[in-house]
Amino acid sequence: MRLQQVITKTPCLFAGVLFSLTAAINTAEAKPNTLALGKFGPRPTVDIAINGSKPFTVIVDTGFTGGLMLDKELVQALDLTYINTTQMQNMGKGKTMDINNYQGETIDFGDFTLELDNISSHDTSILAGEGMPKGVLSAWAFAPGTFTFDYTNNTLTHDSKQQLSTGQAGIVPLETGQHMFPSFDVNIDGQVFKGHLDTGSPSSITLPLALKDKFEYQKKPKVTGKARMPGRELAIWSGKLKGDVTIGQVRLNSPEVKFLDGIPGINIGSSFIKAHKISVDIENKLMQLH
Repeated sequence: MRLQQVITKTPCLFAGVLFSLTAAINTAEAKPNTLALGKFGPRPTVDIAINGSKPFTVIVDTGFTGGLMLDKELVQALDLTYINTTQMQNMGKGKTMDINNYQGETIDFGDFTLELDNISSHDTSILAGEGMPKGVLSAWAFAPGTFTFDYTNNTLTHDSKQQLSTGQAGIVPLETGQHMFPSFDVNIDGQVFKGHLDTGSPSSITLPLALKDKFEYQKKPKVTGKARMPGRELAIWSGKLKGDVTIGQVRLNSPEVKFLDGIPGINIGSSFIKAHKISVDIENKLMQLH
């Protein structure tokens, strides 16, 4: 027999959009819940089910604040209740996407559940296709409490009772409400910028292209590839800094960095998270680098 503990996440404002997520955690004693992480390229994935459906795979993304976005064909198969259509900006440059919003449902992870107020989809998903993940789940849905990405052991742990505190080792303060995502200081060769975790980014550090001329380099940036976004392709620039990058107590000596046009801040991506187990307590606005 399983008991249900219901925890309500208060609304929080990211990028001017109000996301109210309700988390219902099924567990006997509100113990930490550990999920096995899969991979889609460098991106972490988990398997979920909705309303008794067959399990399917979704990407867990800290660079997404919209709760859960699903492939449109899966939404139709699940027969979700349509609410309305809104528009979302697509990586700046004045481009927008139509987002179809649906009534929230209970998401089953096997050992516990999350109950979301809203599920969405759009018509230009890059995840459509056989064998692809069927959606993107915001990591910020795992609140209140603390969630921990441990790429070494391929796990995501959510502890609804754990709280981080400023006296602990490796603590980095987070800012919420001021930026599109919960952000923290990133010191690049003495210049301080705001960065955020982005498990959807394969690189260690990706900066807005507008910052390209602000640094000295061992290897000057040049175009090395393309990033595919819904309805767009963007050039990826790569260069090797002459100076160091510091986040909390972690120092990266003359790292390679990427540049991408249109991103709102500095993305700290999967390559960094792989090297440093990371815990986040969004309610107390703290992140811990282990």
